[in-house]
Amino acid sequence: MVNSLFGLVGVRMFERTVSLWRRLIGSSGATLEQEDRRNSVRYVADREIRYRAASKTSDQPDGIARLRNVSAGGIGLTTAEEYRAGDLLSIQLPGTDEVHATSVLACVIHVRKSRERWAVGCTFASELTPQELETFGADSEAAQTQDQRSQPRVTCDMAAHVQLIGQGKNDSWIATVQNLSQTGVGLMVTHPVPAGSLLNLELERVNRPQPLSLLCCAVHVTQRNEEEWLIGCNFVTEMEESDLNSLTGK
Repeated sequence: MVNSLFGLVGVRMFERTVSLWRRLIGSSGATLEQEDRRNSVRYVADREIRYRAASKTSDQPDGIARLRNVSAGGIGLTTAEEYRAGDLLSIQLPGTDEVHATSVLACVIHVRKSRERWAVGCTFASELTPQELETFGADSEAAQTQDQRSQPRVTCDMAAHVQLIGQGKNDSWIATVQNLSQTGVGLMVTHPVPAGSLLNLELERVNRPQPLSLLCCAVHVTQRNEEEWLIGCNFVTEMEESDLNSLTGK
């Protein structure tokens, strides 16, 4: 009964988070696209890529989309399925195989009908690195941009209790924190976590009796080997500086 109740709460929390994202995107999607075009070089491309709607379960097949253009901040696709502003898509980087696959989370900001298919424009939840952008065929020298994270990440090595919530799932395990900032965290885990997953993270604080609990969304997933995944997450609510200091011992 308790597990069922928690699962229901998790699903509702996930739905509220996605609903908020949809409202923000719906009211400012054009602005987001304009800012992306001003700040990131957009490369024209034409190739097939694999993707998955975040709402799909892991046992459902990936979708195949046609790549139209890509930048560090966003991507343009042609798909057979219709989506709406606010939908979340997990995009697999080209050239990564099933054992070392890298997926990044993107949010749909505009959709238009193109004959029997759909032209879908997305913004990435976290900007691509130059190396990631190069996998799409972008010029390696032109792609050498500065890391756009507004908050520097502190390298660390601490254990964290992670709980996967939403979509009827209620799994938990211990992860290793690789880096941390007020806006996000990098985790090494031994369980597959699809991009778009909502996680509850508990971190032990220095000289504090109670752990810090944070809600975050997986936006970048790289499978290192058959047993390890590197997960980049954005916090749903930015962490207080005092909480960051309590975690890092400052």
